[in-house]
Amino acid sequence: MPTATTDLQSRCRLAARQTEVLDAMLAGRVPDGFDPRGVHRSIRILHGKRASSAARAFPPLRRLPGWPEVFFAYAGEGPKRGCSAEDAREFIAWLRCHAARDQRRWIRAEEQRVGIRSGRRWWTWSSV
Repeated sequence: MPTATTDLQSRCRLAARQTEVLDAMLAGRVPDGFDPRGVHRSIRILHGKRASSAARAFPPLRRLPGWPEVFFAYAGEGPKRGCSAEDAREFIAWLRCHAARDQRRWIRAEEQRVGIRSGRRWWTWSSV
């Protein structure tokens, strides 16, 4: 019969493994022992949720050429840090270095007219 100590140790190992699996998936990698097809489907869902969240914080992202695929490339490079508005800001900063010609035109056009919000707070493009 398991003791309270072994039960706690088992839960800690499980929590560590779950964290390892989720971290790998958020980075776009297939964790050891998992079906690659299923994991890639799950990764796409996770990145899609993250893209939707960023687009809620900054709605003009939905008009970006290549949206949401270009965001998935960004999301695969690292985990979300902070709120969705911060994620949108970091994505736009990333996009400035990785954008295709039509996406650079979109950035210039949006710089002229919008900001990024988080709750009641707005960021201007100059701070992106």
